[in-house]
Amino acid sequence: MIDTVVEAMFERPFQLWRYSVSHGQLLFRSTAGDGRRTRVDVLFTNVSAMLVRASYDRLVIRSARPDEEVRINEATGEPAGPHARYYVIDGEPLSFVVAGAVASAEDEGGYAEPSTLLSEPSL
Repeated sequence: MIDTVVEAMFERPFQLWRYSVSHGQLLFRSTAGDGRRTRVDVLFTNVSAMLVRASYDRLVIRSARPDEEVRINEATGEPAGPHARYYVIDGEPLSFVVAGAVASAEDEGGYAEPSTLLSEPSL
């Protein structure tokens, strides 16, 4: 069996919170509640392709296995490279994000407060 690198693992529910075409940013959020005092944001940057669900019971993000890389490349036509990695969100059916990087932050921010991970343009 080929080892895969787990980038992040969270045993809590997440929702697709925001996607910005102009900044290529995809944000998933797990809000406080149900005994959780904090919220967790997970941000993918430089997103060029994705196949994701609106929500997940848990979020495990890992590097794609070679067989998944082939499937993602066939589905998107986006080659992996130094500025585009294939990230898989564990589960069936296959969910993936082709992005430059992924980051997470945990804080006590409110439900609708902006993420500390997002770069907002100044007005």
